[in-house]
Amino acid sequence: MIKTTATKYSIITATTIAILACGTARAQIHTSVPRLVVNITIDQLRSDLLSDYKRFYKENGFKEILRNGIVFTDARLNFASADLASSISSINTGTSPRYNGIIAEKWFDRNNMKIVSCVEDNNFDGISTLERNSAENVQTTTISDELKIANKKSVVISIAEDPVSAIIPAGHNADGAYWIDTKERKWCTTSYYQKEDRRLETYNSSNRIKTGDVKSNTNVTDFAIHCLNEYSLGADNTPDMLFVTYKANRPESKSTDKQFIYTDLDNNIGRLINTISSKVGLSNVLFVINSTGYYNEARTAEEKKLRIPGGTFYINRASNLLNLYLGALYGNDKYIEGYSRDQIYFNNKLFDKKRLNTNQICELSKIFIRQCQGVSNCLSANDILSFNTSESETVRNSYNLRNSGDLLVEVLPGWNIANEDNGETYIQGANCQNFPIIFYGFGLKGEVVTTPVCADRIAPTISKTIRIRAPNASKGEPLF
Repeated sequence: MIKTTATKYSIITATTIAILACGTARAQIHTSVPRLVVNITIDQLRSDLLSDYKRFYKENGFKEILRNGIVFTDARLNFASADLASSISSINTGTSPRYNGIIAEKWFDRNNMKIVSCVEDNNFDGISTLERNSAENVQTTTISDELKIANKKSVVISIAEDPVSAIIPAGHNADGAYWIDTKERKWCTTSYYQKEDRRLETYNSSNRIKTGDVKSNTNVTDFAIHCLNEYSLGADNTPDMLFVTYKANRPESKSTDKQFIYTDLDNNIGRLINTISSKVGLSNVLFVINSTGYYNEARTAEEKKLRIPGGTFYINRASNLLNLYLGALYGNDKYIEGYSRDQIYFNNKLFDKKRLNTNQICELSKIFIRQCQGVSNCLSANDILSFNTSESETVRNSYNLRNSGDLLVEVLPGWNIANEDNGETYIQGANCQNFPIIFYGFGLKGEVVTTPVCADRIAPTISKTIRIRAPNASKGEPLF
């Protein structure tokens, strides 16, 4: 029986998905485990658009999994300021950035005094790429780690367009994590998993990556099917895992482009599921389909014409002005060590050297930043860690002691945060979306669950199904 808590739910998009799914039976009880778990994550998949374009779907894609899978229509993340990296990490570790350490795709690294990628690691070489990456920044175990701990013979493969989406699900002990090197236009990996990869070299020598954003999901499907065969995934009773990440949003995509993206997703998911089911058997495979739970859409020119409130807060300008302000109070020096996204990092070693009162500096800095245009609030690390209300829990869950800054800047709805030093623009958590979680195959019967659930329950659900321990920081209960 599905484990849920009775709560009022009235979101229209969830209702439309439920109508599309139209199933009511309960899941079957299994005495065995699936030979293969396929976790399909669709970055920025939106429930409303998934429903809007249903008339264009084929019978073997979205329609099939929504009709015959267990569909949780209203899943959400339990932390603020989500992006690709933090969301995927939460899904695969069963916990928030507070514990798994992945607060964002990038953050300011105090040791190297620069902004780094969450998977950047110069200790490991790239294979078919100059990028040097690993999963070392993930501070907890992932679902794939736990499978490897339970059974070293299990094979774990992760495939995505970008390194973050490939490496984080792969965890610390996978057999392979593959992504596309856009400059070289070929698939690549890191020596973190294998010192050399002849399978990859052979594939690249005879297969050329299709160019253009619209081809990216097709590239992922093609390589996933290649790995299914190359690694003999699901060929025996030892459970294997395949992680596949697609994208449902492209920069500057118009409504007509979005229709194409969703119908293309439908085609790719249908092709992947059909291929795997034909080779391994649908009753031997558990498919898990989910979104990343946020939608990164910047303020448009049309919104500006309509005088919709909004603007841009420049984190670099605010940090530099704050440094001048502190210099006027305590003497000219470098008080701000760095900044990234919505966070400002103090030079704590300087504070200690000058024997300055850190708490006093925090309070003065918060008052200063709050006066900047577009700012709704500014919080210190102490503020965040001392929160004790349910409303503030999402902010606390997004904060990690090792990687987060000393000040968190919250901007008004409709405002973006920009960093002119690296040209990046960040949209703070206003675009978090409810999204579906779908479990399909392995003898499961169609069912629709409209009760809101947290995405950190995906990992323990998979763990229970394949009879292994949940990730070591996971606290959520299985969904069924």
